[in-house]
Amino acid sequence: MTEEKQFLIQKSLSWTWSVKLCYPVLIVLEAWAVYRYLQNPGKLFSDSMLLLLNLLMVGIFVSWIVSYVRIFWWVYKTTSAFKKVEPLPKMDLRRKVNFKKRIILFDGILILGGLAFSSSMSAFVGFMISSVLIVAISFFMRNWIRNNGSGDNRDDWIGYLVGVAVVCMITIPLCNAATSHFLGEEEPDADKKQTIFASCQNDEFKINGSGTPVGVTIYKSPIPWIIRKTSECYPKDMSDLWDQTEQKLPAEMESLSNGMEVAWYRYMFRKDETNPDPESNASVNKEEPALDEVILKDKSHLIILDFGGGTDLAGLKEAVAAFEEDDKPYMGAPKIVLDGHNYFATELCIVNEVPERYLYAGELTDQEKKYAFIDGSKYYTPNSDGVPEDFYIYQECGTPVSEHEVDNTKRQWAYVKWRLED
Repeated sequence: MTEEKQFLIQKSLSWTWSVKLCYPVLIVLEAWAVYRYLQNPGKLFSDSMLLLLNLLMVGIFVSWIVSYVRIFWWVYKTTSAFKKVEPLPKMDLRRKVNFKKRIILFDGILILGGLAFSSSMSAFVGFMISSVLIVAISFFMRNWIRNNGSGDNRDDWIGYLVGVAVVCMITIPLCNAATSHFLGEEEPDADKKQTIFASCQNDEFKINGSGTPVGVTIYKSPIPWIIRKTSECYPKDMSDLWDQTEQKLPAEMESLSNGMEVAWYRYMFRKDETNPDPESNASVNKEEPALDEVILKDKSHLIILDFGGGTDLAGLKEAVAAFEEDDKPYMGAPKIVLDGHNYFATELCIVNEVPERYLYAGELTDQEKKYAFIDGSKYYTPNSDGVPEDFYIYQECGTPVSEHEVDNTKRQWAYVKWRLED
């Protein structure tokens, strides 16, 4: 078979119309998927598994581009050689196969190492120690089998695999335990995803000082671009449910210190135009907000507060004050510091009368309720010795609607329960 016929056969198998069309389509789809994830880098860079998925997609994207370019270049170069009656380009197949194996191994170690590093320094150190141990043990067992093996290929392979497995099972846990001891072991938080690049914390809801349920989402990152790009995803687009309007901020909040920015959006119930009954529409649409979304950010923090039933200027000032006081972990959960202990109104417990076992204990000072942002100072503690687990404060608050909801538009004075931090 002549070289020309051999080339034409190879070309018909490798440079088909399916390759010409499918490769560009797959490359575009892969790029679009990565682009979509990059629209919210706060979630992407705070989730180690999502970050790994995107690293794999980027690797696939690059490999498809390289493969497509190499096939195209090989066809173009060989076709030109035929037309010019020049010798065909030669390919060192063994060299290319070995090079590809090394690249795949290097990419695998790089991706896994990057994933471990993004999770925590302890995970990265443990991964690197384990990798070095596996390689060192593999080489040691190979040399030992060569010098002391029986010569039977099957027996030597079994001995090699068993030896590597046993030694790794003993040494790797010991080294990881030593790493955890010296570097400290981090306790996982079920509601928080974190890497060295960013963290994202989602709480179902908290109760602020006036008894309003607040959904809280907190992004943190040392990379300003992540915070800036993530903030572009808010306010959330809920135009299919409610009408959205941007609320005017007070003059003192339009320019805050240290690059802080505040935005306040309100979602109103939409009148049902398909319902001809005006009384029904009037009862649904009473100019009462369904939700208020407050966005607070600086260079390293982005906090989204969703006030169920809306909030007022006092609630907005409360959130901004907590943000400015660098009390960001407690956004949406104001605290009272009593005798050095933190108390939070994390339960929706609002009553008109104090339970019998609670006695009047005095009035809170301005310093003790500095982070509470409430009207009211009288508090009642249980009749027991030691640090009280909870107490009631007589304060202005919203009206309970259900177990997890209050109507913050209907204000009242009542007793609100504050609990000791767990």
